[in-house]
Amino acid sequence: MSEMKMTVDAGACRFTTKLSAQSEDGMSVTFTAETDCPSVKELIAALGEVDGMDAVMSQISGNVLMAECGKILPHPACPIPCALVKACEVVCGLGLKKDVIIKFE
Repeated sequence: MSEMKMTVDAGACRFTTKLSAQSEDGMSVTFTAETDCPSVKELIAALGEVDGMDAVMSQISGNVLMAECGKILPHPACPIPCALVKACEVVCGLGLKKDVIIKFE
């Protein structure tokens, strides 16, 4: 079993999410999250088991994970969709644990 944890600070909304991803087979991914954001709570509950390979390999326009995020999350600048895809990369063995940073100057 592969598991990883990350913390996402969403910025101006002031919501922080502690996200965990697990994969038993390197392909299907399940998520858990600790957050005060009601939209992220709803999203994680709705996702269930995700096809990690689809999340990582398909384009944004045809990505089932991104489509679900688009149905539930109200703000297109929310970093949670990107974090979920990065988590899939790591637990499916397709990416490294490397921080993603957006820094305003």
